[in-house]
Amino acid sequence: MFNAPCFLTLFFSITLQASDPFEESSASLLLQKAQSLYKEIQTTSRQFIYSHDNNFTPQTLYFNCYGLVNYLISHCSPQALLSLQRFMEHEDNLNGPNLDGSTLPCPLHYVGFYQSLLEAQSFDNFPNPYWEPIHHFYQLKPGDLVFYDKSRGKFSRADCGQHIMIVKNICNQEAENLLSILFIHTTGKPTKKSIDADLFIEMKTIKLDEDGQPTHIQWFTAGKFLKRRLGALRLKIPLQEK
Repeated sequence: MFNAPCFLTLFFSITLQASDPFEESSASLLLQKAQSLYKEIQTTSRQFIYSHDNNFTPQTLYFNCYGLVNYLISHCSPQALLSLQRFMEHEDNLNGPNLDGSTLPCPLHYVGFYQSLLEAQSFDNFPNPYWEPIHHFYQLKPGDLVFYDKSRGKFSRADCGQHIMIVKNICNQEAENLLSILFIHTTGKPTKKSIDADLFIEMKTIKLDEDGQPTHIQWFTAGKFLKRRLGALRLKIPLQEK
């Protein structure tokens, strides 16, 4: 089996160039890649299997939630993913290495990276040109990344209390403080709202405070809202990578 993490680590061994021209936002490209993969899984013999192996062969993808997202980002902007890897190596990363043993980020690192950008204290002392933090969830657009962790306690395994998804569409605002979003993601805990298997298009409802900041997420249909530390990022891509 082809080892994706090793390949991606080698593939991302390139130098960041802060002076490159950048588009304002390329989140739509990330969504296009996700939708293209989803369609390919539904209409061809290629398979997607939920797995913490985070490997792939020409015929089959074996990914968990963050393995899928990292894979798609690698096909949009290797430098954007490399910037997250560099954050993992910096002292601002309080979560340590990925518990799966790879050098690629999990949702814990996305949350920490997001918070560092919000605080305008980038780990490399200049604004990150590849990622835009979303300050208020009312500003979410298709193609944005939404992720969370439990915000407290220790994590004993790579998939514990954390998740990451790609926004497909903002569906409706059920109430003043409830935002329903259609996501593309993968999970080992599908719900009745899941469409198809392993690679899902699925609705989630997020509870917001009066400032539009996310506080809770509803995972199961009519289930309780779970308190989580949520964040969102928008991908930006250099013109020369297009």
